[in-house]
Amino acid sequence: MDIESYPKFSYQVISVLDDVRTDTEIDELKRIIEEKVERGMVNLALSFQPTCFPSSRFIAFLISSHRMIAGKGGSLTVIQPNKEIVYILATAGLLTFLRIIASEDELAAS
Repeated sequence: MDIESYPKFSYQVISVLDDVRTDTEIDELKRIIEEKVERGMVNLALSFQPTCFPSSRFIAFLISSHRMIAGKGGSLTVIQPNKEIVYILATAGLLTFLRIIASEDELAAS
């Protein structure tokens, strides 16, 4: 999985450059998030390709990541998710704790 990470305002942006599909292995992404949180980076923003298709495993990953980050006093933001991701998050009631923003520039308001 091709992933890049960089600071933006008070956040660490983790950008997944590959498509995330139902068969995509997300262990590397989990490891990166866990390492960031262990190093005290608890305001994380995830960015995915527009063609990302969320599987139930992907949604479970977002929930567990949110819990881990919130437990350390941080927040998890998703940058410009596609319609499918927003629909699934809304249907599952997850938009009450996952922040969705339209661009990285909105991280400055946090």
